[in-house]
Amino acid sequence: MKRPCDCILGVREANHRSGVGLFNRLLAERLQVPYRLLDSHRSDIGDPLVSLKFEELSAAQSEALADLLHLHFGDKSFCLFLHTYSASPVEQLAALRAQYVFCGNDAIYRRVQALRAGDGVIAAFAPSLIPEHYRQTCSPGEVEFFYFGMANKIDEARFVRLRDLLAGLPVDYRLLCSLAVHQTSDGSCISHARSFLARNFGRRFIFLGTLDDMGIAYFLRRETVFVGFYKDGVRSNNTTFNTALSYGKRIITNLDADSPKEVQSCPRILNIDHAEVSDLARFLAQTGTAEDDPLVEIFSWDKLLARIESAWRMPRAKVA
Repeated sequence: MKRPCDCILGVREANHRSGVGLFNRLLAERLQVPYRLLDSHRSDIGDPLVSLKFEELSAAQSEALADLLHLHFGDKSFCLFLHTYSASPVEQLAALRAQYVFCGNDAIYRRVQALRAGDGVIAAFAPSLIPEHYRQTCSPGEVEFFYFGMANKIDEARFVRLRDLLAGLPVDYRLLCSLAVHQTSDGSCISHARSFLARNFGRRFIFLGTLDDMGIAYFLRRETVFVGFYKDGVRSNNTTFNTALSYGKRIITNLDADSPKEVQSCPRILNIDHAEVSDLARFLAQTGTAEDDPLVEIFSWDKLLARIESAWRMPRAKVA
């Protein structure tokens, strides 16, 4: 049976900033038709399923849509999917002229049904926009590792070493990652980092987007193992490491001679550069956090301020 529509027409990009835009792309994929945007439509557009919120249209977009659908002439074949209904003049005209009007909820359905006396009005809905396969791949793991930091600072070699060590253990794990973009970056590092991590960790990799500090605190309060690798080694001004330390986390990182001496022999810190499978197994056998550990407070704001104020109380040396 031939469908009355050969494309989906909307006004929003198909990304996670717009639920309707993402809905349109997914619907188009399932109907096996293209998704086109009103602002870039071709003059030879066929019979579209117009899926949008009329209330979001600018005056220019509203007029362009009216022209495209021949609303003032009534000789254009099209269907509508209404996500809201504000009964604006152009919206009412489109609802009257459409072959079929799919109504996103019951309130819209009742109003449009009254407008058209029930002819060609279909009660519809919007399914979940989350891919079905995530139901399985995004399930919790026996062990959950948590990384947060700049996407361009992903240490690929050490993440591969972590993956290889984990391959030697019978453990079901997940690598949860919050990736941020430095303000000097063009943002392409996010897709590169995601691609690398997905390729190397497969279904075990869970991308959390870019979490706010509140989200990061939440995952640090969960039973997660923090993973953070740094150029050369941990330094006392690596704020992601110090945050994990202050939350009493178990930490997998890289240490060298210039790493803080206080953390060099801490049992809840595993140096990935010197670890073997047996070391990782013993490390993961530990449970819980260590919030009573003295290292929790070692790099705190109070201690930093005390050090600065102590310096200010000292006699100042003459500067040449």
